[in-house]
This record gives sequence, C-alpha cells and structure tokens, in this order.
Amino acid sequence: TINVHPSLLPKYRGASPIQSVILIGEAETGVTLYQMDEKMDNGPVLATSHLPLATSETYETLLNKLAELGGKLLVETLPKFLAPPPNNKMYHCRRYFALTKMQRLADHHHLHQQRLHYQNIG
Repeated sequence: TINVHPSLLPKYRGASPIQSVILIGEAETGVTLYQMDEKMDNGPVLATSHLPLATSETYETLLNKLAELGGKLLVETLPKFLAPPPNNKMYHCRRYFALTKMQRLADHHHLHQQRLHYQNIG
C-alpha cells in the first residue's frame, strides 16, 4: 500500500502534521510518498516534494497546497514504481493482482453510484 503523507517524514508523523509545521513556524514542509508497513507513517520512502511556507499560511491553504502537491507527486512517481524490473516474474504476478484489485474497486464504486441513482428515482 502506498500513502501520501502531508509532511516530510519522519519529522512530523502522526495525526496533525499540517498544524504542527504551522505552530512551530517551519520555513518549509512538503509531502512524502511512501510504502506503508505496520508502523504509523512508516515505511520505505518512494519520493518527497518540498514546499516553502508563507508566513500567512493557514491550515486550509496549506492543506490545499499539499493535496495538490501530493497528487502531482503521486502521478509522477507511480508509473516509475509500477514499471517492471527486467525479467522479474514475481513483479508481473503482483502487478496483475494489484490491477485486478483496482478494477474491482472501480467496479464496486460504479455499482454503488448506480444503486444511489436508483434509490433517488424510486
């Protein structure tokens, strides 16, 4: 599982990284893309992206900036992460099951949307 965390790990792990950087008065923050393990906000870091903080930064403005930055980082990094290593059969097997799971999630979302649509009609 891959996670996009709204801070430069490992410094601000936990539930309030955005509030923490504002309260402490950090000069910069960023997002970290990492592969999750069993510990909180922990695992191999895949990529980071830095963002300078404005002195007038609020939680809402920073949240929006970090969300956009995290989305861009994910779009840039995910293809590299999913790219097959040469002649690695285990990779191809894992990728097949990951794509199958994503397809199932997409199908489930579509069915849920249809069910909501028909509930509103009836």
